[in-house]
Amino acid sequence: MKEELQTTNNELTTRTEEFSRVNAYLRSILSSLKIGMVVLDLDLHVRAWNTRAADFWGLRGDEVVGQPFFNLNIGLSVDDLVPHILDVLNGKTGSSKVTLKAINRRGQTFNCQVSATPLREHGEEIQGVVLLMEAIPD
Repeated sequence: MKEELQTTNNELTTRTEEFSRVNAYLRSILSSLKIGMVVLDLDLHVRAWNTRAADFWGLRGDEVVGQPFFNLNIGLSVDDLVPHILDVLNGKTGSSKVTLKAINRRGQTFNCQVSATPLREHGEEIQGVVLLMEAIPD
């Protein structure tokens, strides 16, 4: 019995280390993106917020994860995103793209192109939406 517990404990330790490595790898990918990325769940709560999104809007990931996206005070007219996000979540479109005027955390105005694509589990059921935000020239 003691050997079985030790074997189970060793396996759990190994899996935890693997999970930590994969998690760190995914965080490094998200922080390396040169565009803002926000992931919303079906309830439109923030599930992921990368470094570039923090740079755009002045809010860190730990401040926004779990928060309703449309309640965030960012320099982007999130109300103008509602129909695009809902169309993607409801499967009316495979993706949606819109360009909006925005104000970054430094008070500078810019054009922000926002692309919305569905987040799918196993390529099937929509689980949320991925928003990609990019500053584009006038």
